[in-house]
Amino acid sequence: MKSNEALDLERYLRQTTLPELGIEGQAALLASKVLVVGLGGLGAPVATYLAAAGVGELGLCDGDKVELSNLHRQVLFNEADLGASKVDAAAASILAKNSKIKLKKESRFLSSENVFELLAGFDVVVDCTDSLEARYLINDTCLALGIPFVYGALHKFQGQCSVFAPGGPCFRCYMPAFASVPTCQMTGVLGVLPGLVGCAQATAVLQLLLGQPSPLVGVMQFFDLLTFDFYKIAIPRQADCICSAANNYAQSVPLKSGPLESMPVRSISVQKLHEQLQKPDLTLLDVRELAEFRTMRFKNAVHLPLSQLSISKSSIETALALSNQESNSESKSGSVVVYCRSGQRSKQAVRILQANGVENAFNLEGGIMEWHRAFQGEGLDSDFDAID
Repeated sequence: MKSNEALDLERYLRQTTLPELGIEGQAALLASKVLVVGLGGLGAPVATYLAAAGVGELGLCDGDKVELSNLHRQVLFNEADLGASKVDAAAASILAKNSKIKLKKESRFLSSENVFELLAGFDVVVDCTDSLEARYLINDTCLALGIPFVYGALHKFQGQCSVFAPGGPCFRCYMPAFASVPTCQMTGVLGVLPGLVGCAQATAVLQLLLGQPSPLVGVMQFFDLLTFDFYKIAIPRQADCICSAANNYAQSVPLKSGPLESMPVRSISVQKLHEQLQKPDLTLLDVRELAEFRTMRFKNAVHLPLSQLSISKSSIETALALSNQESNSESKSGSVVVYCRSGQRSKQAVRILQANGVENAFNLEGGIMEWHRAFQGEGLDSDFDAID
């Protein structure tokens, strides 16, 4: 345990007096790392209160700039911050409150290309975004990395909060289909609502860091500020979800330590693949979304989107077994060539395969578009018109 001086006990005196926390709990907070994705209405109270509570390292991720319309609810910012990077302005505000903590600043938006790099290494991820796509990315990556994430969302006068942790249901159990969900910009939001929901999220994070059972695992907490009704609903773990049954991430092979982004990736050029395309033990794995796969793909390719591939070794084994069945092969011991449109998503997929023990995986440089430029429609298939 760190010394009392290192723990800054005078600062946290009212907190360490609580028997549920104490000096040992404060030391645990100081040793923790939490990533806050999104520095809007929710991210502002979450980051503020986690910093004030003494969480040792905070990651701040947002690619946006401060606008005047933010100020009624995003309490980290002031008029002097207009036009500034949200991450930079938030960092200045947080350090003015607690200069002893560490900050990791990421002035960029979350994407499929950077999500593993950004999330790896943190103990808890807090979803403070206003994007359903980002929430699926956070969910699927946290499943792969075994990291709990604390979810929050806002709509007009209503908010919701939950904890999606290893062993419990995931966000896809709650919202399995990608739907069109209106954002705060589209529908509006009462300025005080993010403060309420954000404080609930920050509390849930502290419970996780202190090793306390979270009452929000498997539960969605709702807040209605028009009626002052606060209520919960259970979130059952869906048997056909990517977090359950054969895809149970709790049984997955742990990822190698350190960010996946730093792992070297073996690649294959389209010219080299052209030479090997007819080999019977070659597996072609397409990690794009279904609409892309249907439009243009390699003949006999196996389809498994990156979002599902990232869950567990079992999903990978299922995909490779399917490839064997389709080719009437007892076992394919040759190369697994992974491709997407341009080679970026497939690069991330190869890292996941390597981390889960698939040593013969290769990324197709330039993706299927590079193949199409070099060889036109040769070796390709489509559900639609002929490829030329």
